[in-house]
Amino acid sequence: MLNLIYTVENVSMDIRFKFTNQPSMDLREMVITSTRMTDDGDICYEWSLEAHESHISFNIQLSIIDAVLNESSIIYMAYNRTPETDDYDLMTSIYDIENQHIFIPDSEVNQAGDYLFMFCSQPIKGVKEPDTNFTMISSQHGCRYWNAASQQWKHDGCSVSMTSSSVTTVCLCNHLTSFGSSFYVVPPNSIDFDTVFEKFTKLSTNPSVFATVFVLLSVYFLIMIWARCADRHEQKEYCEDVIPLVCNNPTDKHHYEISITTGLERNAGTTSKVYVKLYGKRRHTNIRRLSNKQIELFRRGSRHTFLLSTSSYLDDIREIGRASCRERV
Repeated sequence: MLNLIYTVENVSMDIRFKFTNQPSMDLREMVITSTRMTDDGDICYEWSLEAHESHISFNIQLSIIDAVLNESSIIYMAYNRTPETDDYDLMTSIYDIENQHIFIPDSEVNQAGDYLFMFCSQPIKGVKEPDTNFTMISSQHGCRYWNAASQQWKHDGCSVSMTSSSVTTVCLCNHLTSFGSSFYVVPPNSIDFDTVFEKFTKLSTNPSVFATVFVLLSVYFLIMIWARCADRHEQKEYCEDVIPLVCNNPTDKHHYEISITTGLERNAGTTSKVYVKLYGKRRHTNIRRLSNKQIELFRRGSRHTFLLSTSSYLDDIREIGRASCRERV
């Protein structure tokens, strides 16, 4: 047999994976109130977010309270410094500040640490001292795959989709392997067979575990013994060997098989002597007894096949006569 392993990588279209976020995912909610004015008359709001590791995305939901700003606004982002209108790492424009969703892709978050944001907008005409607050809900998302060669979680070839939310993380990858999302991921469990058997010598340090394992194994072997005995008993009950009748003549040329099966109901078996007589189209047999000295016949749930021989051909069997009588004690 030839085993082939195919590696799926560098596909032309990204493969989409959707994960449900764990309750422990980093989800922050804050009210942004700090403001400052620029030389151009813009009102700017500032806040910061900490990235737990590199190559993660920020998913920010802004909800404005008592809007006194224009619809068109700009958000600036900078790493480990306060962004300015002429000094920033990322700039994006938004056009609906009433309920704005802002997605910062993981390609822009290359390092772990603090990322500072500045939201700037022109106040509505006629408002001299605007007092606008924002409610911000932010979440962080990361897409990782397990690299079997380096035994580490890697991110290359995977990115976070902008359709991710605080409930789900959507990953886009150009290869197939073991995947994980969010930050609280651990490597798949592995077994070190060089040391796993050594731990059985230390079972005395935890007697409850040892006792539980011993009891389970004992019950398992007892059930195996009982099942084997039940199988052997069933083989005796359902005898597959054909039992020749004692009164058969070795010179007989015609043979007939008679199978008798007893039911599973209570008192379905019998200890009586059982006799049978075959009636053919032209002839019939004498009364023959169905018996065997090696096994007990006609117990409940049993099946036995007998061989009856005759010197003459009976033609088509028209009737089978049977009779039984109990032995006297």
